[in-house]
Amino acid sequence: METKFTKGEWEVFKPDHIGCTNVSIGENNGFNQFIELWHHQNSKEKSEANAKLISAAPELFEALNDVLNDYYSISIPSSITIDKIEKVINKVIQ
Repeated sequence: METKFTKGEWEVFKPDHIGCTNVSIGENNGFNQFIELWHHQNSKEKSEANAKLISAAPELFEALNDVLNDYYSISIPSSITIDKIEKVINKVIQ
């Protein structure tokens, strides 16, 4: 399945200025785009958690696509697929 979203690492970073958390959407060892999540003083933790979730989106998509492919091939999800899912879920919640 071909996707239209930007390939490469999607990473959370905190710029020098206060009040936002960013997600860089990388391609070719640089960043192609970024998302800024602005927050008020009392919502910084949520903003950072949202940034982690957004940055994991491509990996979540890939892991769920693997599960779906396993399902359609009428097989139990492989241990590699399960490991991939656990890794990306841990990335989001840590």
